[in-house]
Formats: sequence, C-alpha cells, structure tokens
Amino acid sequence: MAPLYDIAVVGYGPTGLTAASLLGRLGHRVADVESAIDRRLRGYGTVDVRQGWAVTGLDQDDDGVTLRLCGWNAETSCADGPHDEVRARYVIAADGSRSGVRELLGVQREDLGFNESWVNIDTEWLRPQPPEFAYGTQYCDPARGHMTINIGTTRQRFEFALLPGESREEMTAPETAWRLLREYHDLGPDDVRITRQLVYGFEARIATRWRTGRVFLTGDAAHTMPPYLGQGACSGIRDATNLAWKLHLVLGGLAPDALLDTYESERRPHVTALTHAAIGLGKVANTHDVEAAAARDAAFFAGKVPPPPPFPPLSGGVLRKG
Repeated sequence: MAPLYDIAVVGYGPTGLTAASLLGRLGHRVADVESAIDRRLRGYGTVDVRQGWAVTGLDQDDDGVTLRLCGWNAETSCADGPHDEVRARYVIAADGSRSGVRELLGVQREDLGFNESWVNIDTEWLRPQPPEFAYGTQYCDPARGHMTINIGTTRQRFEFALLPGESREEMTAPETAWRLLREYHDLGPDDVRITRQLVYGFEARIATRWRTGRVFLTGDAAHTMPPYLGQGACSGIRDATNLAWKLHLVLGGLAPDALLDTYESERRPHVTALTHAAIGLGKVANTHDVEAAAARDAAFFAGKVPPPPPFPPLSGGVLRKG
C-alpha cells in the first residue's frame, strides 16, 4: 500500500511551491508531484519531491485520496512509463490553467469574457542595451497592442497582440518575429538573438467549485486572469497561504473539517474582484477600436482620466493587519 502523506501537492509553480513550503515547514508529510528541484523544500525532511510524474486518476474515501501517477519524459509517453500511487489525507491541485486534477474532478469554469492571444519573443542583446529599452513600456496602439520588458541589461522581452485571422503557426515562425522586431523597434539579427518565441493566451475564468471532498483547487487551476494588474501569481500565493494554516489546524485535530469550507468563501470574492479589475485595465490598454483609443488618448493628455478603482481589499475571514 502506498505510504500515507498528510498532503499531496500537484504542481510546483508559485502556488504549489508556497503550499508545500508552508506545510513542510509546519512539519507535515508532503508529497509534491511533478515538481522542479528545490533545495530548501527538500531540506525540510518531510517533503517528498517527485519529478516527472503526471496524475492520471484519483479516488477518494473517508480517510484520504489516492492519486494514480505515471512517469514520463521527452522520450517516452505516459503509457510507456512507470506507474505509482500516492496516498494523502488531502490534495492541493496547483497544476495550472489546464489542470488535470480539475478535469478528473469534472469541475467546469465560468468564462468572464476576456480572451486574447499574444506572441512572446525573448531575446538577448548582441550590443549594449539602448537606453530606451532600459524599462518596461506598454504601447496602447489600436492597430496592434505591444509591449517590451527589460530583463536586466542583457535580455529583452517583446510581446505583440495577435490580430484577427493570425494563427499560432504564423506567429511562431522566425520570419514573423524578425518582421515585428524590425517594424516596431527597428531591430534585426545584428542587434539581438532570439532565444524563445511562443504564443500564449490571456483568459479570465473561475472554477465553479474549489473544493471537491478532500481535493482543493488553487492558483491557475482555480482561476485565471489577464496579467495587467500583475496579480495572477500573487492570487495563487494567497490561496496557498489561506489553505495551509487551515489544513494545519484540521490535520492537528485543532479545528473541524468545516474550517476548510471557508477557503473558497474567503478567496473567491477577492479573486473575482481582482479579475474584473484586470479585465477593465486590459480593455483600456488594448482596445482595437480606433475612435475609443483616440478618446482615451485625448483624456489622458487633457488630464481627465478618472482615478482607477481602489485595489480590492481582503474583506472576510481571519485577517491580520501589519
């Protein structure tokens, strides 16, 4: 029989790392599935880091959850790899927006009506970084929204919105990257080296339920938002922090299982408010309506832009100030 862990964490982005670290530090036996190496996490002695494993099934009963796993790598498929099981009293799914755990649970997501695709072009400078690229800039161009972000002084990220009719295949072709870099920034192969080029999507979706028995959805597995407020990873870290101390009390017999129901009731309103705020900012920055963009620009130049809404506060549950 598989050994019993207190918590199994599926995924190891910011949310999964936070959850595993907090619970490991509190002394709980944690299994982290499909994770990257982290020296500090392994150093707790109570965290079992399992790299290269995918969750293919799960079963729940009154005492815990059994995760069915298969090993995989670049050379073999999941069907050809080794198989194993992990048994835990609770499971935290932090396996991203395409969460396999969420799919196994049959949990749907509400679409809040924001969907954009952007091509990301990461580069390294082949000459000293020009001063105009020493900071991040968002270009609110109705013809094509785009932005650039400096990553130190040696690397630069360029992002361009996909227009209607443009495909992922077209936008990930090397000639497309060079065309965009030349057209918008007058850069070519003598200036930068392209290290990565891919298309990714911005979406706003929230899972219809965040708890199914002993399994909890967190981070992007529970909610996704456009990046305009920079609150996606922050929200996942808040999820993990909210859930970790409650699991600690329940596992220690200091609180009833019902305490865990407050995870969603406390986190959902805050995430929903942040998502709507990010959607609003994205629509202002990246409208393709020429007249709306002209009116926006005129208001900015005239100093007549209304102040942004207040940042959504944490408004319920156990709060600590300071």
